[in-house]
Amino acid sequence: MPNLIVPPLRRMKLRTKDLPSAYSASYGYVRNWNGKSKEYTRFHQGWDLEAADGTLCYAIKDGTITHCGTHKDFGKNIVLKFLCDRPEKGETLFAFYAHLSKILVSIGDGVSAGDIIGRTGHTGIATASAPHLHFEIRNVPQASPGKGKTGRINPGEVLGYGYLVCEPSSVSIRAKRSSREPSAL
Repeated sequence: MPNLIVPPLRRMKLRTKDLPSAYSASYGYVRNWNGKSKEYTRFHQGWDLEAADGTLCYAIKDGTITHCGTHKDFGKNIVLKFLCDRPEKGETLFAFYAHLSKILVSIGDGVSAGDIIGRTGHTGIATASAPHLHFEIRNVPQASPGKGKTGRINPGEVLGYGYLVCEPSSVSIRAKRSSREPSAL
Protein backbone atom coordinates (compact mmCIF):
# COMPACT_ATOMS: atom_id res chain seq x y z
CA MET A 1 0.00 0.00 0.00
CA PRO A 2 1.47 3.40 -0.95
CA ASN A 3 2.09 5.63 2.01
CA LEU A 4 -0.53 8.23 2.85
CA ILE A 5 -0.45 11.75 1.44
CA VAL A 6 -1.91 14.56 3.54
CA PRO A 7 -2.49 18.20 2.57
CA PRO A 8 -0.11 20.66 4.28
CA LEU A 9 -3.08 22.61 5.73
CA ARG A 10 -6.52 21.44 6.80
CA ARG A 11 -8.09 24.09 4.55
CA MET A 12 -6.42 24.44 1.18
CA LYS A 13 -7.50 27.72 -0.44
CA LEU A 14 -5.27 29.70 -2.77
CA ARG A 15 -4.88 33.17 -1.31
CA THR A 16 -6.37 36.23 -2.98
CA LYS A 17 -5.47 38.95 -0.46
CA ASP A 18 -3.02 41.44 -2.04
CA LEU A 19 -3.16 39.57 -5.39
CA PRO A 20 -5.30 40.22 -8.49
CA SER A 21 -6.79 36.69 -8.28
CA ALA A 22 -6.21 33.19 -6.91
CA TYR A 23 -4.54 32.37 -10.23
CA SER A 24 -1.58 34.50 -9.10
CA ALA A 25 -1.18 32.25 -6.03
CA SER A 26 -0.83 29.10 -8.12
CA TYR A 27 2.22 27.52 -9.78
CA GLY A 28 3.87 28.66 -12.99
CA TYR A 29 4.03 31.87 -15.01
CA VAL A 30 1.11 33.49 -13.19
CA ARG A 31 2.37 36.90 -12.08
CA ASN A 32 3.15 40.30 -13.64
CA TRP A 33 0.82 40.47 -16.65
CA ASN A 34 2.38 42.14 -19.67
CA GLY A 35 -0.45 43.67 -21.67
CA LYS A 36 1.76 44.24 -24.69
CA SER A 37 2.91 40.62 -25.05
CA LYS A 38 -0.33 39.25 -23.54
CA GLU A 39 1.47 36.94 -21.13
CA TYR A 40 2.55 36.63 -17.51
CA THR A 41 6.27 37.22 -17.10
CA ARG A 42 7.03 36.16 -13.52
CA PHE A 43 7.22 32.55 -12.39
CA HIS A 44 5.68 31.55 -9.03
CA GLN A 45 7.39 28.46 -7.62
CA GLY A 46 4.55 26.93 -5.60
CA TRP A 47 1.15 27.54 -4.08
CA ASP A 48 0.31 30.39 -1.69
CA LEU A 49 -2.32 28.97 0.64
CA GLU A 50 -4.49 31.34 2.66
CA ALA A 51 -4.05 30.81 6.39
CA ALA A 52 -4.31 32.95 9.51
CA ASP A 53 -1.16 33.39 11.57
CA GLY A 54 -0.56 30.30 13.67
CA THR A 55 -2.49 27.81 11.49
CA LEU A 56 -1.09 24.29 11.90
CA CYS A 57 1.06 22.88 9.07
CA TYR A 58 1.24 19.14 8.48
CA ALA A 59 3.83 16.77 7.01
CA ILE A 60 2.41 15.68 3.66
CA LYS A 61 4.14 12.27 3.70
CA ASP A 62 6.28 10.12 5.95
CA GLY A 63 9.81 11.47 5.71
CA THR A 64 12.76 13.27 7.28
CA ILE A 65 13.26 16.96 8.03
CA THR A 66 16.40 18.02 6.12
CA HIS A 67 16.30 21.78 6.75
CA CYS A 68 14.90 24.26 9.26
CA GLY A 69 15.99 27.85 8.83
CA THR A 70 15.33 31.43 7.81
CA HIS A 71 15.61 33.04 4.37
CA LYS A 72 15.28 36.74 3.53
CA ASP A 73 12.38 36.10 1.10
CA PHE A 74 10.83 32.92 2.49
CA GLY A 75 11.23 33.71 6.19
CA LYS A 76 11.13 30.75 8.56
CA ASN A 77 11.01 27.57 6.50
CA ILE A 78 11.16 23.78 6.58
CA VAL A 79 12.19 21.16 4.01
CA LEU A 80 10.71 17.65 4.30
CA LYS A 81 12.39 14.86 2.30
CA PHE A 82 9.96 12.11 1.28
CA LEU A 83 9.55 9.21 -1.10
CA CYS A 84 6.83 9.82 -3.67
CA ASP A 85 4.86 7.19 -5.55
CA ARG A 86 5.04 9.38 -8.68
CA PRO A 87 5.27 8.22 -11.42
CA GLU A 88 5.23 4.46 -10.75
CA LYS A 89 8.38 3.92 -8.83
CA GLY A 90 9.71 5.71 -5.80
CA GLU A 91 11.14 9.16 -6.36
CA THR A 92 12.77 11.29 -3.68
CA LEU A 93 11.12 14.71 -3.47
CA PHE A 94 11.17 17.62 -1.04
CA ALA A 95 8.24 19.59 0.39
CA PHE A 96 9.07 23.21 1.20
CA TYR A 97 6.99 25.17 3.75
CA ALA A 98 7.68 28.93 4.00
CA HIS A 99 6.63 32.17 5.78
CA LEU A 100 6.17 30.20 9.02
CA SER A 101 5.70 31.84 12.41
CA LYS A 102 6.98 28.74 14.23
CA ILE A 103 9.05 25.72 13.32
CA LEU A 104 8.08 22.75 15.50
CA VAL A 105 10.59 20.17 14.21
CA SER A 106 14.37 19.86 14.00
CA ILE A 107 16.77 18.73 11.28
CA GLY A 108 16.95 14.93 11.23
CA ASP A 109 13.51 14.39 12.76
CA GLY A 110 11.53 11.56 11.21
CA VAL A 111 7.89 12.51 10.72
CA SER A 112 4.73 10.70 9.68
CA ALA A 113 2.12 12.00 7.27
CA GLY A 114 -0.18 14.28 9.26
CA ASP A 115 2.33 15.20 11.99
CA ILE A 116 2.32 18.89 12.93
CA ILE A 117 5.61 20.44 11.82
CA GLY A 118 5.02 24.20 12.03
CA ARG A 119 2.63 27.15 12.14
CA THR A 120 1.85 29.61 9.36
CA GLY A 121 2.82 33.25 9.57
CA HIS A 122 4.09 36.20 7.61
CA THR A 123 7.88 36.00 7.85
CA GLY A 124 10.18 36.88 4.95
CA ILE A 125 8.41 38.95 2.29
CA ALA A 126 4.89 37.83 3.28
CA THR A 127 2.87 40.71 4.70
CA ALA A 128 0.95 40.85 7.96
CA SER A 129 -2.16 41.76 5.96
CA ALA A 130 -1.93 38.50 3.97
CA PRO A 131 -0.40 35.71 6.08
CA HIS A 132 -0.15 32.43 4.19
CA LEU A 133 1.78 29.24 3.65
CA HIS A 134 4.04 29.26 0.60
CA PHE A 135 4.22 25.56 -0.33
CA GLU A 136 6.48 23.98 -2.95
CA ILE A 137 7.40 20.52 -4.17
CA ARG A 138 11.02 20.22 -5.26
CA ASN A 139 13.18 17.57 -6.85
CA VAL A 140 16.41 19.06 -5.48
CA PRO A 141 17.56 18.95 -1.85
CA GLN A 142 18.79 22.55 -1.57
CA ALA A 143 16.93 24.74 0.89
CA SER A 144 17.28 27.63 -1.58
CA PRO A 145 17.58 26.46 -5.21
CA GLY A 146 17.27 30.02 -6.53
CA LYS A 147 14.57 31.94 -8.35
CA GLY A 148 12.45 30.59 -11.18
CA LYS A 149 11.33 27.05 -11.85
CA THR A 150 14.65 25.26 -11.36
CA GLY A 151 14.12 22.28 -9.09
CA ARG A 152 10.38 22.90 -8.66
CA ILE A 153 7.40 20.68 -9.54
CA ASN A 154 3.77 21.78 -9.63
CA PRO A 155 2.37 20.74 -6.21
CA GLY A 156 -0.77 19.53 -7.99
CA GLU A 157 1.27 16.77 -9.66
CA VAL A 158 2.01 15.28 -6.23
CA LEU A 159 -0.94 16.33 -4.06
CA GLY A 160 -3.59 16.41 -6.77
CA TYR A 161 -6.08 19.26 -7.00
CA GLY A 162 -8.92 17.71 -5.02
CA TYR A 163 -7.74 19.34 -1.79
CA LEU A 164 -8.06 22.90 -3.11
CA VAL A 165 -11.13 24.84 -1.99
CA CYS A 166 -12.87 27.28 -4.33
CA GLU A 167 -15.06 29.88 -2.68
CA PRO A 168 -16.66 32.89 -4.34
CA SER A 169 -15.29 35.99 -2.65
CA SER A 170 -18.79 37.33 -2.03
CA VAL A 171 -19.88 34.24 -0.09
CA SER A 172 -18.82 33.46 3.45
CA ILE A 173 -18.79 29.79 4.32
CA ARG A 174 -18.37 28.93 7.97
CA ALA A 175 -17.35 25.51 9.23
CA LYS A 176 -17.80 24.18 12.73
CA ARG A 177 -14.60 24.42 14.68
CA SER A 178 -13.31 21.92 17.16
CA SER A 179 -12.84 23.15 20.72
CA ARG A 180 -9.48 21.38 20.92
CA GLU A 181 -6.40 21.82 18.80
CA PRO A 182 -5.61 18.64 16.84
CA SER A 183 -2.32 16.85 17.37
CA ALA A 184 -2.46 15.28 13.91
CA LEU A 185 -4.85 14.67 11.03
